[in-house]
Amino acid sequence: MPSPAKRNMVLLALASALFVTCCAARVKCVQPACGIRVSADKKTLVAADGKLLRGAFWSADYNPSVPDQELFDTMKILGMNTLHLYAESFAYGSPAGYNIRIIDEIVKLCRMNDMYLVVTIGNIDRNGEYDMQFIRDFWTLYAPRYANLNTVVYEIQNEPVAWNPGYPPDALQMQVEA
Repeated sequence: MPSPAKRNMVLLALASALFVTCCAARVKCVQPACGIRVSADKKTLVAADGKLLRGAFWSADYNPSVPDQELFDTMKILGMNTLHLYAESFAYGSPAGYNIRIIDEIVKLCRMNDMYLVVTIGNIDRNGEYDMQFIRDFWTLYAPRYANLNTVVYEIQNEPVAWNPGYPPDALQMQVEA
């Protein structure tokens, strides 16, 4: 049985499971037939089996570490199938790729546990901001790295607009360029 702390963390993460609904329009599949597709109502993403993508998040951008197997076991018990990974952030001023070993390990763990993985650039405490050069460098490194994995999905940039509905033209252009 999972520890109470781990169970509580995962339960709290259920609230973040709505990320799929919020960011479906911003997510790009790694390959055209990746098994993850937009639902018939075009409001969310679904897995290859038609189930909604639901899961927890892991902030490797803020806490550069790899989740343990207990997290994946707990996610499975709760019926989750996806880990939303805040992989790196421009906020530290480090070049893209600073968490490459951690991200590789998380990709491997997700595959071993039959979980989908949504990879994104986090903002730490700078929601509504982004760094276009960091985005280019990040995706130039990571997009080809996981291009042949049918369980990895890319969310270009998390929260490029701070908590407001709609995207201004510069944020939309950033999504197009990435």
